[in-house]
Amino acid sequence: MNEKYDIFIPIAPKDFNKLKFLLKSIDENLNGFENIYVTSPSGERVFEDSRIQYFKDKDILNIDTLRFKHRPGWLYQMYLKMFQQVTKNDLFLTVDSDLIFNRKIEMFENGKPVWWMGWEQNHRPYFEFQEKLLALPRVYPHTFINDMNFMKKSIINEMLLRNGYNSIQHFCEYSFAYITSTCYPAEPEIYGQYVAKYHSDMYVFKEAKTLALNPRSQNHIQDTSAQIWSDEDYQKGIDQMKGQDVDMFMMHSWLDNNVYNWS
Repeated sequence: MNEKYDIFIPIAPKDFNKLKFLLKSIDENLNGFENIYVTSPSGERVFEDSRIQYFKDKDILNIDTLRFKHRPGWLYQMYLKMFQQVTKNDLFLTVDSDLIFNRKIEMFENGKPVWWMGWEQNHRPYFEFQEKLLALPRVYPHTFINDMNFMKKSIINEMLLRNGYNSIQHFCEYSFAYITSTCYPAEPEIYGQYVAKYHSDMYVFKEAKTLALNPRSQNHIQDTSAQIWSDEDYQKGIDQMKGQDVDMFMMHSWLDNNVYNWS
């Protein structure tokens, strides 16, 4: 019998109009999840759906994001996903708000959760960070980066305790001193490499077919909550991808690195 799981979605104001499209793709292509949790800077009810519980980011993880010395908003949403404690179930699927599931995705195989890896990203700053703070070198031949990640709270808590951190806040506080432009975390890499090292039989690891579709920069826009993907444009992208040999795709819009709302 497959384990129960929840879905956790962080979202920035610039991506609010994308949530309804993501939820539709979840309903069409995922099964077996119980609850949906959405967090944003102010906890807005972005889309009315009785299954969703909304939270403010600071109620999930109350840290001073300005202490991140590199891309604070981007790193904060990584910490939100890795360290959230609000989901009912131990197993939870984080999904970036600008992702669309393009076809049926099986989240379990022979009773084990499936970790769907994206394209190879041998990015040294990720490994620099986890080696320094978690004594965790790269142990698996493929990187674990993806815009959806299937994690367990109990494993994350175990990882912290194994490395001498007595709480999430303790780890966050310690990490501020180490983050630079050449040393910073990626939560799927940390989690995936940890599981591969200490719990190699827990998951089935598979490579997903992914695509970044028409990414757009909005660095020039004064209003950082501006939604530069219109609903019509977004739907056109979804229609364009139907039937393509792609499991999931992303329609990003990028903000300046120093903007609070996530880039």
